[in-house]
Amino acid sequence: MLARAFLPAGSSMDEQPDDVIATRTLDVDGKPRFHLSIYRPVPEDNGAYWRCRYMIDGPMTRHVGSACALDAM
Repeated sequence: MLARAFLPAGSSMDEQPDDVIATRTLDVDGKPRFHLSIYRPVPEDNGAYWRCRYMIDGPMTRHVGSACALDAM
């Protein structure tokens, strides 16, 4: 389960585990190794653009990032 503690400090989003809109598990040598989670897009900067956060969780890594666009699609 995802937790708020994994999100960057000062995040302008209020993600909760139920804000995840997609997940995938990638196998390495037939074993599940990496879990990808994508959060719902939210407006940023007074609606000028949208931000969609993602998290990659693996055996020795955890990466949180985001992608931005002019619309929520």
